Amino acid sequence: MPYLCWISRSSRALVLALLLFGGELGRGWSETVSSTPNVVGHYRRIGPAIVALVVSARDGAIQARLEGGGSPSSDGSVPADCIVQAVGQLNSQLLIAIFQPVETADFSYDARQASAEKRRVIVAFAPGTAEVKQADTDGYCGIGIDFRGLYRKID
Repeated sequence: MPYLCWISRSSRALVLALLLFGGELGRGWSETVSSTPNVVGHYRRIGPAIVALVVSARDGAIQARLEGGGSPSSDGSVPADCIVQAVGQLNSQLLIAIFQPVETADFSYDARQASAEKRRVIVAFAPGTAEVKQADTDGYCGIGIDFRGLYRKID
């Protein structure tokens, strides 16, 4: 306590209380602040392909859902829309996620396939944007579908 001599008695009590209980206060605060990553939201691909990226957080994991098709400029040869749902962890604004089962009226990718194939999506986030760096869709989506590219956050 020799360093606290120049502080008034009431200020010393405050400093000691902060030292004793500060760890508990800090722990609760950090859990609240970091519970919702700033990457969560809806994104649209920049460019001719009509693709949506929806990013959500659940149970400490990040889910990315990509949905769309090829370029509309390819006229009648546009492949059917493809849906990718992947879950992973965000590490320094980089999401590495593994494909999850998807079931729609037109498309089915079951848990057995997802477990065996271990397909990945890699997304890098920056303020207001997301860049899909990798999407293992060969043999998963129709020919001509490419989710890679830059997306703008719309909400």
